[in-house]
This record gives sequence, C-alpha cells and structure tokens, in this order.
Amino acid sequence: MREKGNGPLYMKVLDIWEPYRILRLHTPERDLGKYGRMRLKYLEEWKVRKALELGEEILVHCLEVQDRAKEMKREIMDQWREQNPSDGTMEWVQRAEMQDAEAERLVLDTVVWPEASTASS
Repeated sequence: MREKGNGPLYMKVLDIWEPYRILRLHTPERDLGKYGRMRLKYLEEWKVRKALELGEEILVHCLEVQDRAKEMKREIMDQWREQNPSDGTMEWVQRAEMQDAEAERLVLDTVVWPEASTASS
C-alpha cells in the first residue's frame, strides 16, 4: 500500500495499483488499539482480498478482533493468577511476565492473524 503524491492511497492487487478507500460512513466511536491496528496492518499487507471484501466494515471488524483478543488475554492471565497466587517475590513476577508473553503469542496466533498460523503449520 502506498500513497501516490497527495492523492488517495493505492493498494497493489495482482500487480495492478487500485485506489484504496475506506468509506467513513460507519466510523467507530473508539480508536483502534494495539490488536486492532495489528489486524488492520495484517489484512492490508497479507490478506488484500479479505480487506477489499470487508470494505467500509474493516474498522468494525478490527475493533471486534481487538475486543476478542483483549478478552482472551485477560481470561488467560486471570486463570493463571488464580492457579499461581502472588507470593510477592521477584520469581513470581518473572513467571507472570513469562506467562504474559505466552498469552500474547497465543492471542496473536489464534485471534489477530489466525490465517498466518494455520498456513505455516
């Protein structure tokens, strides 16, 4: 995807540069967060056809993915904290950070870009 001059954005589809427009008729009231922006970037760079099919609903789709990802990560971490109550040591903090990183990877692979993880396995 690139900008040509000061005009609209263009997206390369099968070696042809097509104008890329997101109609802002249904602009969500909230901004995209980390997971929503990651999903949008993934769709624009790797799943062009799906991005074009979603059209003006792409931002709503990315917000839904963002909500699912945040909820999944929160549930994973809550479950881990129930099983491993804090004992106030640095060891527990390190284990919690490692669990957070594992939860992040799981969320990315299953919610944000699931098509990429199934294609590589």
